[in-house]
Amino acid sequence: MSLNQATLADIAVRADRFRDDEQWLGAAVLYGELLENGQPSTHSWVQYAHMLKEAELFEEASQAYQFAIACDGTEPDPRLHLAHLLKRLNRIAGALEAFQALSALPDAPSVEQEMRGLHVTVMQAEPKTPSVFISTRERA
Repeated sequence: MSLNQATLADIAVRADRFRDDEQWLGAAVLYGELLENGQPSTHSWVQYAHMLKEAELFEEASQAYQFAIACDGTEPDPRLHLAHLLKRLNRIAGALEAFQALSALPDAPSVEQEMRGLHVTVMQAEPKTPSVFISTRERA
């Protein structure tokens, strides 16, 4: 059942109020209701994802950002937030992939420094020397 425009507008006002009061989960519930009953858009999916992220529902936030990207793959905002979320969750490969996809968009902000930093993180995580060498202390 689709809600009328006045009801949707009221839900949006209440969702924004919850957001402004940093009641993240309450805002997420209301933004989710808007998505179910209104016209899903990139912006509405991003708002929903932000509230989920702030409520520390990171998997759900990641999925919501991906839905936002599916709504409009040319919009840089959801890709930027997804990349930062993945970085925060220490999912370096996913974050790097998201930043690279973002950098390919025509209106994307510069994320070269972010990508360089993630490349360094990946390089530091890789072992530099084989662990087959035995030190002289271990032989004694």
